[in-house]
Amino acid sequence: MGPSLRSARQLPVLRALFLALAAALIPAGGAVTAEPHAAAPRLTVPDREESPPYEKAKRPPFCTEQSGPYQKQLERHLGLPVDGVQSHADCAAIQSFQQRHGIRHAIGYAGRVTRGTAVLLAERAHPNRAGRCPRTAGPVICVDLTRQLLWSSARAR
Repeated sequence: MGPSLRSARQLPVLRALFLALAAALIPAGGAVTAEPHAAAPRLTVPDREESPPYEKAKRPPFCTEQSGPYQKQLERHLGLPVDGVQSHADCAAIQSFQQRHGIRHAIGYAGRVTRGTAVLLAERAHPNRAGRCPRTAGPVICVDLTRQLLWSSARAR
């Protein structure tokens, strides 16, 4: 069986999957918004945050005094004064962010896992910031495989 015949047989299945996905995402009235839902799924982070140098022997909970490689980016994301230097207030805010989002080994260190979680949350809040999803008269379902985001939108009337 050639690829074109197989593809032709799969079209009804793909169409049914797409319609089921669209029905799940688009409310019955047809009104679609690009705003995230209030009950967004909780992020699950598969790995734990790294330990800062010279503190690997310590066991949490404690608040590190060392600045992480993404200190400035996390200070900006959390609305803290951006200076790139770890203070007790910075550590407490980063540690609270880590605990809120289920990052294991939450010691207030601005490492790659914490930064990745902050970036993902920012991207979820504004998924079409780059304008790659077309704006049409009707509803559109967009998928960004690079950032692993799926959202629906419609042109404002």
